Amino acid sequence: MAKVYYGDGFSICCSTHQIQFNDRQVTVRPKTLALIIELIKQQDNVVNKESLLAKVWDDVVCDEQVLFQTISEIRKIFGPIQVIQTYPRKGYAWVATVNSVPCSETVSLTPSQITPSVDLGSENPLGLLLRWGKSKQALPLYFFTVSLLLIFLFFPSKPTIPNDGTVIVLPVVNNVAGQDHLWVPLGAMDQLIGKLSRGAKVMSTEYVLPLVSQIKRTKAYSADELASVFNTTGANLIIESELSGSVHEYKLSYKLHFQHDVKVGVLFSDNVDEALISLAKTVLVYQGGKVEQFRVKFESELKNEMIHRAIALQKEKQLVAANQLLISVLELEPDNNRVRLLLAQWFVEQKMLSRARELLDVAITQVRDKSQARLGRLYYWRAITLFDIAADKAMLELDKSLTYSLKESDSLYLAYASLAKGKLYQLSGKMEKAETAFLNTLNFHRAIFCPMGISTAKLVLAEFYRENGNMALSDEFLMAAREQIELHQLKIDHPLVNFNN
Repeated sequence: MAKVYYGDGFSICCSTHQIQFNDRQVTVRPKTLALIIELIKQQDNVVNKESLLAKVWDDVVCDEQVLFQTISEIRKIFGPIQVIQTYPRKGYAWVATVNSVPCSETVSLTPSQITPSVDLGSENPLGLLLRWGKSKQALPLYFFTVSLLLIFLFFPSKPTIPNDGTVIVLPVVNNVAGQDHLWVPLGAMDQLIGKLSRGAKVMSTEYVLPLVSQIKRTKAYSADELASVFNTTGANLIIESELSGSVHEYKLSYKLHFQHDVKVGVLFSDNVDEALISLAKTVLVYQGGKVEQFRVKFESELKNEMIHRAIALQKEKQLVAANQLLISVLELEPDNNRVRLLLAQWFVEQKMLSRARELLDVAITQVRDKSQARLGRLYYWRAITLFDIAADKAMLELDKSLTYSLKESDSLYLAYASLAKGKLYQLSGKMEKAETAFLNTLNFHRAIFCPMGISTAKLVLAEFYRENGNMALSDEFLMAAREQIELHQLKIDHPLVNFNN
């Protein structure tokens, strides 16, 4: 018989997959609930990762990153209530005292029994939308009204987008290098399913897996594959997404396939979890946004489609067309410095340095709140535009980049700027300063656990010491780099990677 577990400030109902707090109720994914129950069953005992993966994810092959992400999800759900203790290199233990009763017995929590907990967005517009949507009487009228207004006011010539029915989340295509992101196809899909489960009828991971033949794919799903999923499931919405970029610089491209329409977009984020949250919010707006949001949504759709198409064209090496689309986006949103920075990076790659510098100058001038501005990134790329034509000015820009990146705790660009400074010092014969800068580069990449960055920094140091006659240190860093590259299955184009001593 299913049970209800209750503790100081919460109750967990196994039959409904819900956790009840004082002022909120959270519906959790089946795997998340299974992990919670497995830990509770072994309360106060340390359970190793292998055991948890074998018992909770016994039906799928997945990386331990899925476990890490689910543990993080549980901690966010419980907020200030400490329920799980991590024991490094050993495992996890459930530390909150709980008791259980059969579901047939009602357990009620009085206000004095409830520990205040963090509200995961219940007072923001999305939280209000989700709470309003719980009214079964109001929901059909709400969706019907939105659909009618959408038809007559904004989309008279287009078919309506269904805002009820089943949602299918496909495995996320992973284009981020290294083993650290092997969890993405299933793990990110599982997270997105969980984030959507409160506001839409989302099919579980266990349901989706038999529908897809390839998990670790590197290309989009074909029209025939999508048609098959629509026909097999009767779904109203299929979510397709692709993760690219690198640590702290992710791009999550998405396609929302409705039965008679497709919406596309690109989300920029420093971490995968934030990108998935943003995608979940986007989907929920399409599933039942407020009427006054639709004009804004219409304009943002146009922008998102243009960015999505621009990135696709850039990957296809149709650079002129890709550039022009981003220029058009900036005409729509002249304050969008994320797009401005992306276009500047493309101009640098195409050796159009003066145009890149013009964009970066505009972005730097526009910034007002410097503590939140990512100025370190803007100054870094401005330095790169000056690297080969004015080394002294490039060095000054790199100093600014380091100053702002340090204030912004942006370790990725601290690493990038340190590497660039090391190269400039090396070119000018200042070898001690170059060595210090290269070592700083390695340490900054280590701070964010970036395998690609760590491996590259070690190769730079190996090459630096080799050129300066210190073969012992060169061989030490080269061996360490090769081990890192092999461990994470990285693709790095560097002459020392396949060099035989």
